[in-house]
Amino acid sequence: MSPTGEIKDVIFHLCTMVGGEEELKQNAEILTALRKWYETHRYHINLPSGKTALVTTNGHCGGDATDLGQFTYYDDVVKATFSFDPFDPSTGSIISDEPFAVPTGSLRDSLIQEAESYGKACFKDDKMLFAVNQQGDDEGHQIIEISCQNHKLDAFWAGEW
Repeated sequence: MSPTGEIKDVIFHLCTMVGGEEELKQNAEILTALRKWYETHRYHINLPSGKTALVTTNGHCGGDATDLGQFTYYDDVVKATFSFDPFDPSTGSIISDEPFAVPTGSLRDSLIQEAESYGKACFKDDKMLFAVNQQGDDEGHQIIEISCQNHKLDAFWAGEW
């Protein structure tokens, strides 16, 4: 498992070993492993709107393992469906600004406000992203995912928590 910030190096070496990026794009196991890596690390994707979206398992919009369409996600905080190229995740593209019909309630709205306050109080700008997802119809079952990433690859370190 590669730390955050080093995925570009891993992809470069994989391309070298298997004969190029096109070979990787045709390999369902590689695409599935990349999707799981981005979700596990709650990767931050820069959108053309200037916002940063969070890649989460709960935000995954589906897609076949043999297709780059599996890298489509919904971020309920930035209210956008976005996709990205797993071989160059530097910028994503917005698929839709239409919000999904996600279950919501006063508890979820309060949790979003608290997470925003927490982020502003404890972290530098653009270092913390979060998602709040309700599981099923039970408003009392909320999942809060917080991702903080900091890269300083010129000093040979990257961190996430």
